[in-house]
Amino acid sequence: MFSGIGSRCASGALLVVAIGALLLAACNSSNPVAPAPPPPTGGSAFVISLSAKPSTLATGSNTPSTISVSVRRSDNGQAPPDGTSVSVNTSLGSLGTDGAGNPITITTVRLAGGTAQVSLFPGTATGTAQVLAQVEQSTGQVAVPIRTVTPPPFFLSAIAPNFGNAAGGQQVTITGSGFVEPVRVTFGGVVARTGTVTATSVQATVPRSTTPVDEGMTRSVDVEVTNALGQTSSTSDKLTGAWTYSGGDIEPPLAVFSVTPASGPTGGGTNVRIIGTGFEPPVQVFFGLVSGGSFQGLQATVKTGTTSTQINAVSPNANGFGISLANQLVSVQVLNVNTGQSAIGSGLFFYNGPGLVVTSMSPLSGPYTGGTPVTIRGGGFDSTGRFQVQFGGSVQTLTSISSDGSQLNVTTVPVAVSNCQPPSGTLTVTRLDTGVSIASPLSFAYIVPTPSITSLSPASGPQGGGTAITAQGSGFDTQVRATVNGVAATVSSAQPSAVAFTAPAFTGTFETETCTSNGMQGTRNKPKAVDVVISNTATGCADTLPQSYTYQPSDTSCVVPPPAKPKADFTVQIVDTTVQFMDASTNSPTSYLWDFGEPASGGANLSFQTNPSHVYTVAPGQTMIFSVSLTVTNDGGSDTAVKLISVTAPAPPPT
Repeated sequence: MFSGIGSRCASGALLVVAIGALLLAACNSSNPVAPAPPPPTGGSAFVISLSAKPSTLATGSNTPSTISVSVRRSDNGQAPPDGTSVSVNTSLGSLGTDGAGNPITITTVRLAGGTAQVSLFPGTATGTAQVLAQVEQSTGQVAVPIRTVTPPPFFLSAIAPNFGNAAGGQQVTITGSGFVEPVRVTFGGVVARTGTVTATSVQATVPRSTTPVDEGMTRSVDVEVTNALGQTSSTSDKLTGAWTYSGGDIEPPLAVFSVTPASGPTGGGTNVRIIGTGFEPPVQVFFGLVSGGSFQGLQATVKTGTTSTQINAVSPNANGFGISLANQLVSVQVLNVNTGQSAIGSGLFFYNGPGLVVTSMSPLSGPYTGGTPVTIRGGGFDSTGRFQVQFGGSVQTLTSISSDGSQLNVTTVPVAVSNCQPPSGTLTVTRLDTGVSIASPLSFAYIVPTPSITSLSPASGPQGGGTAITAQGSGFDTQVRATVNGVAATVSSAQPSAVAFTAPAFTGTFETETCTSNGMQGTRNKPKAVDVVISNTATGCADTLPQSYTYQPSDTSCVVPPPAKPKADFTVQIVDTTVQFMDASTNSPTSYLWDFGEPASGGANLSFQTNPSHVYTVAPGQTMIFSVSLTVTNDGGSDTAVKLISVTAPAPPPT
């Protein structure tokens, strides 16, 4: 939990986003989507800035975002002393793991020169991680979206150049999609040395042909790429016969492999790079269609710098004399002017009308259960195309496209919410038939109802439970969980503003207070106030009404503890045959039983007095030993003391 955030809030969180501004607000102890940092309350105030690189993370990735923290004094702009502690915490993901492998969400770093760094790992949950840094009472934060990223499919599309001497050594670029390092490239089964690898291309050096190729002859081999080598997701794709070894200096054939970028607006003017082989300046480039076995196209503007494998050009306007290429996937023809030789690359460029443009999205928020109609305005939404709209971390349901291509209408899909953290994400529109995509800074916020308990009725009940309670408030789902003092209660009904449940039996320990009974001090149980928590089970959002329900103890009698068990003891004073017994017992006995050890004395052998005396029968001039016992008793129990006494009768006077 972020420091400085209140434990309760009466309203939920609403995220409103507009172009050029991102406003975050959150007010729920169990949903720290956007914690509000507390203002400085004393001491030196600091300006704390945070940045994240990369600014977004993919769920399940092992690659963290580096969070850079910069701290400066607000009064003079100077850095605080080296070694100053900065507390950093995150609402989502982790800042590493501890020795037991558990995620760390709060840590402390030390400044050096006013800066420090910490790594944010995404974990598996989607949403927006709010990373907060605090020095004394000053705070700063940065939001890092964590999204589910579907990797692009892996495939090979072309190799350029595709022709070279059997001695090898040529530098080639293999294009395609979904490349993930490490990769292995083979030519006819022979492993090639690889260079730069991107998501859409691999550079490689062609190995020597394993089979001699005579001069004037050629040998074609397969080019194969194994993706994510050694990983569980490893897969391979092959371009059959894509590389040709030549015996001697045979010129490569004229061929057109790819155009980058692969789309542009109808009005033309897109700077493109055409990759192929056999280009011999001067060249002409045409964008067009093959119809009836012949190519009909519009001439592009060729820029300077043409090589044997690359042409830089500018796409023509899609509408020309007798031909229209608007909103179509077209081919590209290259003509070597001096030889008249030409080659066509089929389906390499798409004219996407005015291009994809997003200007607005409304509304910018809606319930996490989906069903919100959302209108996206812009341009290039051709009704003949297939579009995919994604925001809030999910692909939405496309319902219609306006006839003028200026509006997409979608309906939001339901999303899963974990730990009261709804997914979020910016808007992306993709034309699936061309792969053209546009990312917008507009963002959609899924709203999650946040329960808020305002009152309980009744607010107390017996120790044994069974009281029917109604919790009033707001933001309750139809499926909730209620606990009283941490023990689950039986919920009978749940409405957005009220939840009815039955209090469970009290399982804790009552506190006690002092009391007096019959003039003696004792203790009695007193009522116990406990917390009530209501959680929306579908989202994990919860609210606590502290000390709101009071259990009444079933036994409120004043309990006086029994006295301590007495300890028997006594002393004696002997004069001739008369013995005076004196009680020396402790712990306040209430009754006494003396046994003087002279059964022959009959009833005189016993006494219930506190300090009795007894005359022993002893012959003159003789001494006798008697065993005397004292048993004392009170409400705490009884105890017995036994002592031997010696009684001597005086001798008779002489006669």
